[in-house]
Amino acid sequence: MTVIECRYRVSPEMLMAAIGAGRTPRGGRRRPGWFFPLCVAGGVVIGLLAVAVQEALGVQISGAVVLAFCLGFLAGLGLWQISWMRRARQIAAAHEEVAEAAGDVVSRFGPEGIESRSQVGQSFHHWGAVTGISEIAGGTALRLGAIAMPVPDSALPEGMGGAVFRAALEGWKGAA
Repeated sequence: MTVIECRYRVSPEMLMAAIGAGRTPRGGRRRPGWFFPLCVAGGVVIGLLAVAVQEALGVQISGAVVLAFCLGFLAGLGLWQISWMRRARQIAAAHEEVAEAAGDVVSRFGPEGIESRSQVGQSFHHWGAVTGISEIAGGTALRLGAIAMPVPDSALPEGMGGAVFRAALEGWKGAA
């Protein structure tokens, strides 16, 4: 297989899925499911440490202060998540404005890299720029640094499934 050409429009839902697929910490691994509960446990441990320190120093800190600190820590974690989701929705809304003007995107995937063009621009990325290839609902997400590039399975050539497409991309990326 030398080149795979796809013509598509990206829905906001697919863009959000692609952005979510790329949310990985440095090192390229997704956070495990226990990460957020671990942060919550960290807040509780900090509260317990505050109680232990007050006992060791003989200082009295009311339980309400410790509780307020723990709740503040948890509220901070929640606000961090809410701000991330809000920003992602803003990105999707901005994408919709541009997508309307761009029309169909035509992307060509081959051994040299990825070429994409639409009515508003064009780009070329060598495989070295691809930092991740993930399966998402209804398609594939490519990570190009901070850029999330979703490709719907419906845009793939006749008879090609998402798994075959991703295998070809991984092969070209690995060879680069």
